[in-house]
Amino acid sequence: MRASTDFDLYYVGASYRGFPLTNIFESPASDPYKSVTFWYGDCEPIGGEGGCGYDFTMSVYDVCGRPFQLFKLPITRLTKIRGVPSGEFGNGLEMYTGDSVIVISGGSPDAGTRLAMLAEHREAAAKLRSLDGRIVPPEDLLSPVKGALTGRPAGCEGRIRSVP
Repeated sequence: MRASTDFDLYYVGASYRGFPLTNIFESPASDPYKSVTFWYGDCEPIGGEGGCGYDFTMSVYDVCGRPFQLFKLPITRLTKIRGVPSGEFGNGLEMYTGDSVIVISGGSPDAGTRLAMLAEHREAAAKLRSLDGRIVPPEDLLSPVKGALTGRPAGCEGRIRSVP
């Protein structure tokens, strides 16, 4: 996994809130906008047949496919968490670090309210570590690459998702 991505990977460790890391999904090689999703807990069917819900999930995206300006939000919506620009949007907590965007969107079923879910996202952010072991809590994460917040991240020439 470490050698197969062009961007830094982060996760919350081998377990989170007592749920083991049970699945890692890497986007297909043909996908121009790479991502890796980490699932914690058991996959239990939701609403009968078909899909399932894990107890906690988080994804890491190549900043080329998920620049901040893709959301057309003012930069004032960002704050600093673990030393990097971060924002709580409708899809969860987004953190811009190095050449990656961390999206903490999953939450345990007992989280309940939106405020409780956001608190859980911040708790997970405090536990983030790089997959290669260079960064461990409570260290700050790497500053985002130049242009990550303006829609033109460095190193993305020819492969950046256009901002509509």
